[in-house]
Amino acid sequence: MASDSTEGSRVGNGEAWHALLHDLRGCLGGLKATLDFRDEGEGLPPRESARLALGVREGLVLVDLARAMSVGPWPDGSGEPTEAWRKALEPDLSVLASAFRTTVKVTLKGSEPWPGPLLRSFTLSLARLVLPQSAPDPLVLEGEVAYGEWLLRFRPVLAPPLALQADASCKDLHGLWVRAVAARHGFRVHHAEDTLTVSIPFQATGLPPVE
Repeated sequence: MASDSTEGSRVGNGEAWHALLHDLRGCLGGLKATLDFRDEGEGLPPRESARLALGVREGLVLVDLARAMSVGPWPDGSGEPTEAWRKALEPDLSVLASAFRTTVKVTLKGSEPWPGPLLRSFTLSLARLVLPQSAPDPLVLEGEVAYGEWLLRFRPVLAPPLALQADASCKDLHGLWVRAVAARHGFRVHHAEDTLTVSIPFQATGLPPVE
């Protein structure tokens, strides 16, 4: 998305909550299936217990995203030190990747600040959209500041997700969040060969708050 307009970032209450109910239903359905397939009277083995924990975690994330888009507030976009930003991102990415039975490798270059929980939330939602394209191969995420921009590169990615295609319909909550953040803050997206690059206008203080 190459627009600085906030128009594309506006998500109506009905749209956001409809997406939440749709995605949350799928999430809860997965939890029910895990319980239904266990032997009667048996406890949960570690692998199934981890799946339940992941489902609960995903459900909470979905509720937070719907609330942010519908009534606010959005996550903080203030600048954080590079290493702190990476260390806060990696555990959540690892948990997410485990759902696809793969891994994510994160590399950040330079010492410039990164835009706090807001960009981490965007990055996690975008990773959720592209992981099915890379799995079972590891997803590589590289970040740097160059040419006056934060740059995030994801690979391998066969094609941009629908959320980042201007003329495509997007109905899932993670997609709506990715689209809203990108539109609000003027993110630009480029896909070449197997790499998806997100360009974010650099400001030393981070991303400005939502007005």
